[in-house]
Amino acid sequence: MIENDWRVVHLVHDSIILEIEDRWVSECTKQIAETMIGMGNRYFPEVKWACEVESADRWYEKRPTEDDFNNYLAKEL
Repeated sequence: MIENDWRVVHLVHDSIILEIEDRWVSECTKQIAETMIGMGNRYFPEVKWACEVESADRWYEKRPTEDDFNNYLAKEL
């Protein structure tokens, strides 16, 4: 792993919220996705794993909207 100044500020369910400098966003998103998928494959290899990584200047810019919720429900039904 690269020496960096990444800081975990919140964990909830399957989300990890980090505080990082802009210069690390590309490397961080790559490592986070690889790590999450790798751990899923290690413990549950029969499952096809996927990981979505997003970045924003503020965490609340990525909050789900009502449309996101409705689209999720439509997929599940």
